[in-house]
Amino acid sequence: MKKIYFIFCGVLLLGAGCGLPVNKVPQDTTTATATAETLPEGAVAIYYATGCSHCEVVLGYIKQIRADQKLNIILKESYNDQDNYNELMQRVKICGIPLYQVGVPLLWDGKTCYRGDANIKAYLDARMKK
Repeated sequence: MKKIYFIFCGVLLLGAGCGLPVNKVPQDTTTATATAETLPEGAVAIYYATGCSHCEVVLGYIKQIRADQKLNIILKESYNDQDNYNELMQRVKICGIPLYQVGVPLLWDGKTCYRGDANIKAYLDARMKK
């Protein structure tokens, strides 16, 4: 009985991440190797999902440091919006991220993917200092 309880708890913990229909993304940065559809000059796109706790951290941080007032940030909800999801998957492909590592939040600056709340917050901090 205890074994079943621990397996159930493990499954719940694994499911608590912010993965899209594929698995949660580890926190790292990947540089694109191919040319992507461009963003407006200096803009960044942040892909997120409603209900994702890591995404909420990023969205709250944007407001906290008022990055949305200084930077051109394009927010793209990618769990309920098929077009945004397809666009996210194009970015993931360009950045060479394996499908089993796809998840949100993900920031795209036109050439590099930044994955995970810590990396995105660090990126925003650096951009705000410019």
